[in-house]
Order: sequence, then C-alpha cells, then structure tokens
Amino acid sequence: MPAPPIHCSRQRLAARILALTADTEVLPTAIPHVTLFRRPGPVAPQAVVYEPSLAIIAQGKKRTLVGNETYIHDDAHFLPTSIDLPTIAEVLDASRALRSKDTA
Repeated sequence: MPAPPIHCSRQRLAARILALTADTEVLPTAIPHVTLFRRPGPVAPQAVVYEPSLAIIAQGKKRTLVGNETYIHDDAHFLPTSIDLPTIAEVLDASRALRSKDTA
C-alpha cells in the first residue's frame, strides 16, 4: 500500500500535538531532548537563543531572523541548528484549532 501524502501525515502530527498539549503550550516528552510546543495565536518577535535542535512545524508559520538573514519555516520548511544560535523569533500564524490543508 502506498504511503499517504505528506500533508496527511502532517495533519495527523498536528492533531496528536494538539491532543497532547491541550492544557499547556510546552510539553517535555519522555524522549530525551524532545519537547512539543503549541502556540494558540501569533507571538510578537522576541530574542531567543536556539540550542542545537531541529524545529519541525506541524501547522502554522514562524519567522526567524539570524543576523541579516530571514528564515520562514512552516509545515513544508524546517529549521536545523547545530550550535547555540542567537535569533529573533516570531510566530506569524498559529491557531488553537486543527486546520485542514485546504483551509491553511
């Protein structure tokens, strides 16, 4: 049987994150160094130092400024960092509700 389209997998991931984070925006998991984040709405730009990580956006959109470079990451673009990275981060698009790909 062929694999489902990637947007179906992302929707399932977003649904699971939403279910697990119903009562919180930040949820450390039992897996070392894996944390789930959920934002109910846009977040203004703020200075952040990213630790080495891989940010995967299941739903919504985020902008990260590193020096003079701007990076947009969303359900089709992720952000890997291999060093501590001073940034300005902003959540551009977020929702309390699960959205279908057709309405995103």
